[in-house]
This record gives sequence, structure tokens and C-alpha cells, in this order.
Amino acid sequence: HVAFLHRWLTPDGAFSSRLMVADRFADDVVCLVAGGSASHYDWRDDDHLIGWFRPERQVNRLRASSPTFRRALRPALRVLHARRGVFNAALRSVSGDGYFEIDVRSGSRQRVEIPTVEEDGHCALSPSGNYMLFDTYPNDQRTQRLAVVDLEPRTIQPLVELSSPAKFTGSYRCDLHARWKPDESAICFDSTHEGSRQVYLLQLGRDSKPAH
Repeated sequence: HVAFLHRWLTPDGAFSSRLMVADRFADDVVCLVAGGSASHYDWRDDDHLIGWFRPERQVNRLRASSPTFRRALRPALRVLHARRGVFNAALRSVSGDGYFEIDVRSGSRQRVEIPTVEEDGHCALSPSGNYMLFDTYPNDQRTQRLAVVDLEPRTIQPLVELSSPAKFTGSYRCDLHARWKPDESAICFDSTHEGSRQVYLLQLGRDSKPAH
């Protein structure tokens, strides 16, 4: 299968997206997530993927289809997103945003509840499909976090907490974008915490500082 995001700007400037999947010959293209917001995802195995999606609730359908509704919400959402560290739980309770596992053959989905995870991040499933890396965007203190989730008991192990210099914002920002070594003994990630964009290697299971 091939999965991809279909993204577009509405006439009033709102950003919308949906998750599509096709077989390798593109004979059958199916929309898996149409709630107006589909974000980062990764394959768990040949038939399942996990990603941060918005379910098709009534409020989300209104946000996706009504420019008037979006204009009315925009001032409040701007304030809430500016303080997302405080209001993430409230935002999620309304929108239902979160990690979901989707069976691409049947279209069925199951919410993946992970304690303390309240916002979208870049996820990366391990080759075995048992673990998931995810990062966070810089908070008000410019701190980024990287952690690994054991998907069976749904437990989190923090890996690193890094400070991103203020000059790395907007199109110059540096997301951590962690990736697995095939044998799952190490990961690599991008970071600017030492003042320039570098790639770091972190051996898992060892109490050691990440190395270039």
C-alpha cells in the first residue's frame, strides 16, 4: 500500500487535510481520514498505520465545511494554541484529536491512548512494530522532548529534553524527526541544541550523551 496526505487551502485561507491510501498500482484510492485534519503517521506493518488524526465529529465537520464557523472560532483558537501547553487537554476533549491505529484494508480504527501525550508530534514505528518514537514542538521555554512508547502496555520512556535556540523558528525550525536503527538498538535525530543543525545518534538502553 501507499499512504499519502491530500492537503489544500480553502478559499478563506484555512488549512485542511485528509489521509488517502492506495494499492501499489493505484487502482483503488480510498480516503481513510476525512475529519479535516490528518497529520504525522507511520506504518506499523503492511496493513496498519498509526498517526495523529481528527475524528469525524460534528464540530470537526463544521470546521471543515463552514467558513463562517471557522471565522468565529479563529480568535479563540489562536489564543488556545498560543498557550497549547495549558489548553491541550481542553482542545482535545472538543476535537477528539489523538493517535489512532487504522487497518487500511477494512478502514477500522482504534484510538491509541498514551498517558501524558496531548499534542501532535512526529511518530516513528520501530521495525518490529512494538515501539513508537515521538517528539514535541518547542514549548514556551523552547524545550523539545523525545520519548519512546511501548505500545503493548502503553508506557512512555523519556529519552532526551533539548533546548532549541530562538533563531530556529518558522521555516528554519528543526524538528527532531527521530528514526530507528534496523535492529532497534539505537536511534538518530536532528537537533539544534548546540547552536547548529546536526544529526545525533542515541544508543538505547545506555545512560550516555547523544553523539554526532
